[in-house]
Amino acid sequence: SRQVVELSKRLLKNTLRQPFLIYLNFVSTGLIAIMLGLVFFKTRVDFTGIQNRMGSMFFIVLYLGLASLSSVPVWNENRLLFLRERASGLYSTFAYFTSMVLFDILPMRIIPTCMFSLSYFMIGLSSTTDAILHYPTFLVILILANASAVSMSMCSGACFPDTKIANAVASLAILISIQCFFCFIF
Repeated sequence: SRQVVELSKRLLKNTLRQPFLIYLNFVSTGLIAIMLGLVFFKTRVDFTGIQNRMGSMFFIVLYLGLASLSSVPVWNENRLLFLRERASGLYSTFAYFTSMVLFDILPMRIIPTCMFSLSYFMIGLSSTTDAILHYPTFLVILILANASAVSMSMCSGACFPDTKIANAVASLAILISIQCFFCFIF
């Protein structure tokens, strides 16, 4: 709707006022992707290689989970402004929520997550004949894992007005979910 578009424009302006945050997000994710690719470069397909592949995937998911903690203060930063503007009838809660989630997840989460494509091919997470076929699945799983971690972080930030408490709760929730994820897989 029109409200979501206008709120998204405002969020874009606010984000562009802090270009270092975007730069840091992209550069740090790119560096981690390259470093993981170099550490686990061309992992073989034997027992040790399988353990190395699982280790590399654990580090990727752990990095994305911990990087999602930057979404914790998203709700607290603009809480007063939101309450005033919503009370004035400028926009609905749904429009605000939708624009915040779309604007944070798309440019700050999905695009940087795609940088782990470098790691995928450097590590050799799939055999050479099937690498291109399994790549979209790998990318979708990473994006969904990152989106769920961001959702937990945002939920924690919305539930707890104190950012320190929200950050601690979100950290614990993400670490437990990553642990459970890898326990159920293996």
